Amino acid sequence: MKKLWGIMCLFLILLCVSPVYAEWADRFTPPHVTYLSDIIKNPHVWLDIPVRIPLRFNHLGNIYTPFFTHFSREQYINLSAWDVQTHIWDKEGFNNDYAHFYVEKDLSELKSFLKLKTFDTISALAKVTGIFRDKPYIRITWFCRIPGTLDMDNLRLLYKGMAAFRGRKFDQAMTVFRKTLTTDPPQDIQTMLYKLMAKIYIYEKKNYAQALDELNKALEVNPKDDEAVELHNKCTYYIQAGGTPLIPTYWEEDVEKQKQPQQPQPPQKPEAKSSTPTITVEPTQPTPTNPVIPELTPPAKEEMPPIKEEIPPIKEEK
Repeated sequence: MKKLWGIMCLFLILLCVSPVYAEWADRFTPPHVTYLSDIIKNPHVWLDIPVRIPLRFNHLGNIYTPFFTHFSREQYINLSAWDVQTHIWDKEGFNNDYAHFYVEKDLSELKSFLKLKTFDTISALAKVTGIFRDKPYIRITWFCRIPGTLDMDNLRLLYKGMAAFRGRKFDQAMTVFRKTLTTDPPQDIQTMLYKLMAKIYIYEKKNYAQALDELNKALEVNPKDDEAVELHNKCTYYIQAGGTPLIPTYWEEDVEKQKQPQQPQPPQKPEAKSSTPTITVEPTQPTPTNPVIPELTPPAKEEMPPIKEEIPPIKEEK
């Protein structure tokens, strides 16, 4: 009787925990970190795969396709967002938001979603659960807000600074970039601005120490930024070499090998002669461009030997 009661209790526990575990597996499975642009390019590759994507919230929407996807108005709310890589301070980037994100209405984080403001940067745990007309329909199961402020004021500064940078007005661009950094923008924009100023110091001003200072600030914000790490190494080489890049370490072994005397190689065995005779073709002499024409001399006169005329004897008649 005790065994039966224990089995029933275990069955009831599993029955209660199974929905929780399913929710846990959906929300806390190790996701693939990627960008929205990669998902839009190949939606079939990311179907039913948990992903973590950084986004900028735009607004709530009203796009539903209940006959082709399972996102209905009764169960989900619709929202649009930008890819975090999109330059929303430009007109083209601002109009390039994506409007096929969906959140369940009974989700515990729904109230937090409704408190989001336009341009807020979030990191969303999501999954592509449907594709219609080659567009992925993405269900968001969890999100967290990334620190930083982005509003119309610092977007205007970003637009002004990037316009000066593209116009090669680098001093003006750096002034605007530093003013933008005082507004506490999101971390990805901070890293971008530090890298842009470092590039100005490297390629235009040749001030590698100041560029290294900007790159150290970028790596404090995002230590895993590959471009910042590469630029940091380049500046270090330039400073150590007095303004010229050093030879990479993997070249030093080749240089040392060239300095060492070469050891004599053992004689090679003669190749076996083939039975088929080899045909040697003598090279023809090239014809000169200006051929030398020999002088024409008249032929020598041949002296004819004297002809001896033999006169037959005359017979006298009697």
